[in-house]
Amino acid sequence: MRDLTARAVFVEWRLRLPPEPADGWRDLSHLQPPSELDGPADAAGALARWREGHYLCKLLWRRGPGFVQIRDRRWGDLRRFTAEESEYGGAIAALAYGARADAVPAAVLAEFREERLVAEVGPLVWWLPYRVRRWIQEAMAI
Repeated sequence: MRDLTARAVFVEWRLRLPPEPADGWRDLSHLQPPSELDGPADAAGALARWREGHYLCKLLWRRGPGFVQIRDRRWGDLRRFTAEESEYGGAIAALAYGARADAVPAAVLAEFREERLVAEVGPLVWWLPYRVRRWIQEAMAI
């Protein structure tokens, strides 16, 4: 879903989340909303809020010469993170399609977890932001 949302491809999908945390759906709110959401106590309300608030480029990352930048608007405001250390880019590459937690530096993974930039499914940790290769807005708006 992450890669298809990045390309604005419409897909019908369903999502089942654990009941806690109650706002766990927000971690995925940068993705195209699912057709059905199960798990949260107010799943219908959460899905309605997700649909009303969804737009492209809500959570993305990009690589520049010597840095990676993450832009996160899932919480309503812009949170921007820029890292020049090479282990961040390496961690993103490792987590892109799921990796065991020990495959990335513990300090980097701790920061990603704190900012809710990764999701854990079974034994794997997944990178949530999608990569942009071309801005959909003019450069001055970004």
